[in-house]
Amino acid sequence: RIGADAAAWDVLRLPTSFAERPTPAVLGLALAAAGANLSFKAHARKVSKGLLGAAFLAIAVYYLWPARGESPLMTVLRALTQIGDLPVRFQIGLIMVAGFALFPLIAVSVAAVHAFVPARGEQSIAGLLNTFGLPALIGFLVYRAMLTANGSAEILSAAAGAALLAALLAVIAASIEALVDGMTSGFEPPPKRATAIAGGGALLAIAAQVVLALPPSKGVDWALAPATDDASKLFAEKVPAWSTARAAWDARLQKESGASEMLRVKGAAREMVASAKAVNAGLGAALETLAREADSLDVAGRRWYRLVADVNEASRRAGLPFYLDPTVHIFSTKQGLRRTFRVASYRIEAVHPVRAGRTAYATLHVRGLFGGRAHGARLGFSRDLDPYALVVLDEIESADKEYRDAAGKESPSCGLSFDVDAQRALRRCGDALASLASDKLKDQLVTMTERHELQHQIDGPHLPLASHILRRMPGYHEDAQGRANRELSAYLAELTSDAPPRLALVHLIPFALVARGGAEHHVAVIVLTALTGRKVPRVDRAEGVDAAELGAAIDELLAMDDATLRARAADVWRDAFGKKLPELAR
Repeated sequence: RIGADAAAWDVLRLPTSFAERPTPAVLGLALAAAGANLSFKAHARKVSKGLLGAAFLAIAVYYLWPARGESPLMTVLRALTQIGDLPVRFQIGLIMVAGFALFPLIAVSVAAVHAFVPARGEQSIAGLLNTFGLPALIGFLVYRAMLTANGSAEILSAAAGAALLAALLAVIAASIEALVDGMTSGFEPPPKRATAIAGGGALLAIAAQVVLALPPSKGVDWALAPATDDASKLFAEKVPAWSTARAAWDARLQKESGASEMLRVKGAAREMVASAKAVNAGLGAALETLAREADSLDVAGRRWYRLVADVNEASRRAGLPFYLDPTVHIFSTKQGLRRTFRVASYRIEAVHPVRAGRTAYATLHVRGLFGGRAHGARLGFSRDLDPYALVVLDEIESADKEYRDAAGKESPSCGLSFDVDAQRALRRCGDALASLASDKLKDQLVTMTERHELQHQIDGPHLPLASHILRRMPGYHEDAQGRANRELSAYLAELTSDAPPRLALVHLIPFALVARGGAEHHVAVIVLTALTGRKVPRVDRAEGVDAAELGAAIDELLAMDDATLRARAADVWRDAFGKKLPELAR
């Protein structure tokens, strides 16, 4: 249960390579433990040397094989090169983190001694180090966290992860030892029936894991039927009323008893479910499950998304033109982390299917039914857990009006005023904006946004980390790097759409000049410099970006024709991610 909640909340933070590709590290530690212990037995000594060699090979694969565009060993070395710029306490912390990351290599190196000097007992110190050393280190960190912080699911999940890792290493190492000992000591092989049963059980377990690990089938064939009055009332009134009542109950319980709010939630849920069942039985069942499971204030995040996805799937099967978007907001308070859950209702106006290679995708063109901005002023958004990229028509129309108003001013400059070094670039940006302000602008914004959000769907969560991000954002947390990396891919893809590339540049320029520090700012700087062949500047915490250099890049790009800009964007994408930018077919 702890492990399931940890996975649902993404609170068990592990190195990317260990989380996404742990097999070489786990196998290397287990082989080293078994090899060290077997070196005590004369009849298994020759094989133990082979096990220790195989352990080194597995660890070499783990440290040298890139996970997100950079190998774990290079990540550690790059971090250590920055140690001179840090205060002493942070230097100590960085050394501890580096030691933790390098522990598998250290442990296997210690075990390698037994390739030349046999162990003195059946259970060697090197064997214990490889089996229980890494779990023990995690345990020490958990103990320290318990002394310095309030109890949380993160601490419990880390403790459970350490116990699981210890059990896994112990079982694998002991299995290898038993197998080698039996094969080299002259024992009779096990009976054929026992071997068949064991092999069949292993194959069955592997087959079950393969089936369970297959990615979900994305149902993108959403055939829209006309919306009935009952369905419109359900998604425009009943569902938002339940979501608001649940949020109020959550907020009240943070301070005092919320029995009256809970009754309102129950009442809103009954009305919502009854209304849904009158529209469609499958939709009613999905919303009933959502309301029942959401009675827990701390429902796991991924489960919340899955419950809402089941409602959307029921709407799709019924052909209803409505979509629910789930959100989980996590923020810190004096009482610890708080999580709030909301759903936002959208009316679907169009479904646009598209293919990238052999994979089918789709975009939904939607309008909000909740009277607010659930996602700020975003023109669109996409979630890895859902099969659709959304284009928000309300925000597209707002952006269209803002661009037209800015273009109509006497001296348009993309709505910005900046220092003298950037004035020329801003004037060029304003001129470009004025030239784009036509009756086609809204459609072009839709095209541009659709390509951007579809690229997020195509990339998924495991997009290789571009070298441009590593050069621009060294030392940043991997979450910050990952977000900027995905936005880099999407903005470059956006530049290759059928919309004028200068429109995407006009959208990016304010991020480069103003929004210092965010993912969009870093991406804008990377795109504007990489497209012109300039060296991507590293972050200067004191000065930010060189406005004159950036202005020269903007000046150069806005003077290019559309075909050149599209070709350069595709080239930069290929250089960043090591493959050709996927082409879309409608």
